Amino acid sequence: MRKNILLILTFIFFSLTSFSQDMTCNDYKNGKFIAVTDTEPPIEFEITRNGAEQIEVLKDPNGIYPEEFKTDQFGKIEWIDECSYKLKYDGSKMELSEFQIAANENGGSLNEIYKIEENCFYYKSTMKINGKLETMSGKICKE
Repeated sequence: MRKNILLILTFIFFSLTSFSQDMTCNDYKNGKFIAVTDTEPPIEFEITRNGAEQIEVLKDPNGIYPEEFKTDQFGKIEWIDECSYKLKYDGSKMELSEFQIAANENGGSLNEIYKIEENCFYYKSTMKINGKLETMSGKICKE
């Protein structure tokens, strides 16, 4: 009897673990996400991705950001490999600010996924601004 219970528990354990799916970088190419930066205060965005296109919407429940930051940001994604991509602002879908034009002229931002935990990935983003390399990091979680 004890052997049968152990066998059943082992079967259940392997059944549950064999059907679990580990996320990969490819799981973050399409869908809806919540992004949070490591800055102080943290900046939270809702992101919708469809392959090579992205829309970012700033979430500002405390009303601390100026109105010009609250407009939807449209981006074009160029995947370099499975876990890294370049992101540029899409001037065909919005009017670009001087900063956004300069960012695009300098190649946009390079974003690298360096860790995946559960439904979230951690990233490092680098961008050249006024000849200086700026870095930001955070996490993006799939909804």
